[in-house]
Amino acid sequence: MNRLPNIEMKEPEELKEIQEELAIIKEADQIEDLKSDPFIRAEPIKPDKPKRKVSEKQKAHLANARRLARERKALKKAEQQALKEAEEPKQKPVPKPIPVKEPELEEPPEDDEEQHFVKWLSNMDKFAAMSAKVEKKRAEEVAKAEAKERALEEKYFKKFQEQQKTKKTMPSIKEHEPLIEKETYGDYSNYF
Repeated sequence: MNRLPNIEMKEPEELKEIQEELAIIKEADQIEDLKSDPFIRAEPIKPDKPKRKVSEKQKAHLANARRLARERKALKKAEQQALKEAEEPKQKPVPKPIPVKEPELEEPPEDDEEQHFVKWLSNMDKFAAMSAKVEKKRAEEVAKAEAKERALEEKYFKKFQEQQKTKKTMPSIKEHEPLIEKETYGDYSNYF
C-alpha cells in the first residue's frame, strides 16, 4: 500500500489554501509579466562591416551576361516553336492494313499429340546435331592442347638429354684412394 499515491480528498482547509495561492499568482501575473525575461539585456552588437562596392566594369559585365542569357533563351524558344510547327504538318498517314492470306494446308491437320511429338522429334534432332558440334569442338581443343603439351615435353626432354651428354660426371668415391689411411679399431670399427 505504500507504493500507491495518496488519492484521498483533501480537506476543505487545504483546498482554500491552494485557491488563495492561485489567486495570488493570478494577481502577480496581471501586475507584471512573469513569463518574459526578468533581466534587462542590451541588443546584440553587430559589427559594421562595409559592403564591398561593385565596380562599373563588373556592373556592365553582369548586365551584358543577363542580356546574352535573355537572347539565348529567346532563340531557344524560337527554335522549339519552329520544330513544333514543322512537326505538325508532317503527321504520318495511317497505313491501311494489308490483308494477310492464311497459308493453305496441303494435308489435313493431324491431331495435337502427334504434331507435338513430330515437333519434339525435329527439335531433338537439332539438339543432337548441336551437341555433336559442341563435342567435336571440345575434342579438337583437347587434342590441340595435348599436342602442344607433347611438343613441349619432347622439347624439354631433348634439352635435358643434351645437358646430360655435355655434363661432366663426377668420379665416384670408390675410384679414388682414400686420402687418410683408415685406422682399425677392432671388431666394432664399422659402427663408428
